[in-house]
Amino acid sequence: MPEHPDTQPLADASHTLSGHALAPVDPDEGPKAGMLLGPYQLLRPLGQGGMGEVWLAQQSAPLKREVAVKLLSRTLDDRIAEAWFLVERQALAMLVHPYIAQIYDAGQLPGGLMFFAMELVDGQTLDRWVCDRLPDLPRLIGVFEKVCQGIQHAHQRGLIHRDLKPANVMMRGGRVPVLTDFGIAR
Repeated sequence: MPEHPDTQPLADASHTLSGHALAPVDPDEGPKAGMLLGPYQLLRPLGQGGMGEVWLAQQSAPLKREVAVKLLSRTLDDRIAEAWFLVERQALAMLVHPYIAQIYDAGQLPGGLMFFAMELVDGQTLDRWVCDRLPDLPRLIGVFEKVCQGIQHAHQRGLIHRDLKPANVMMRGGRVPVLTDFGIAR
């Protein structure tokens, strides 16, 4: 019986996990608006994390929607970077929960650039949300309980986030916390 694609390394650098063909990208060229990664067109940068850069992208197939695309930093050692990328990809694939951002696809471009597409969480980071809204204590406790439920879900699957902080929690619609950036999960 063949292994599930989420448990295999990115050996075929010409397709995403969902089977979309990938065109070669110059490894010395950084990401830029308009760049295509299979069915994902980069629109604009959203932020920078410890393991890479996150971009707003438009997915064209099999669904048309906006997604977040995380591009692995080229400044990291290639073997270590690929290992962390595979950990995050697998960790997120296993974590289907309302308080954890969902992964949709992953790929490695010819030339080595690794990326994955995930749920675009519309909202602010928790730290920004707290500063802007100044929520009362009962509201903060409610948010904290939901974050704990997401973390508990990860722990029940043997995963530890290891970088849990307000900047790695997005507030979907200003109401629902969603955990992101499992880049250093173990």
